[in-house]
Amino acid sequence: MESNQMKMFRRAFLVSLAAASFSGSYAQEVKEIRMLEAGGDTGEAVQAAFVEPFQKKTGIRVIRENPNLLGKIKAMVASKNITTPIVLVPRAWMAQAKAENLLEPLDWDAINPMPINPDARDSHGIGWSYFSTVIAWRTDVKPLNRRASR
Repeated sequence: MESNQMKMFRRAFLVSLAAASFSGSYAQEVKEIRMLEAGGDTGEAVQAAFVEPFQKKTGIRVIRENPNLLGKIKAMVASKNITTPIVLVPRAWMAQAKAENLLEPLDWDAINPMPINPDARDSHGIGWSYFSTVIAWRTDVKPLNRRASR
C-alpha cells in the first residue's frame, strides 16, 4: 500500500512534469518531454514510480537522459540549447546551480502540488526523494567484545 508521503511526492513530481509541459498561458500539444536524471538504479526507480504513471495519465512520453552531470546542465545553458526542461539534481547541487543561474524559478501557482512537505518546496525545485539514517540494535543479543584476548 502506498503511503501518504509517497502519494504527495508522486503528485508533486507528476504536477511538475505537467507544468514543465506547458508554455505561456495555454497548453501546447505536447507529445514528449525530456528529463535529465542520474540513470542506474535511481533512474529505474524514477521510471517505475514517477515516469510510467505520468505517461499513462497524460499520454506524454518522457525520454530519460543520463547522467545528470552539472557540466551538462552548464553546457545547455551556455549554448542556449536547453534540451531537457526537467532536471533531477542532487540537493547538494541546488545552491550551486541556483547561484550560477542554471535553473529557472518555479511558478508555484501553476504547479500547486498541495499537499506538499514544506521541506520539499524550493524556489527552483521540488524535492522528490527523502531518506533517513537510523541506528538499530537488538536488545536480546550480548554486545561484541571488541578487545582481543592476548
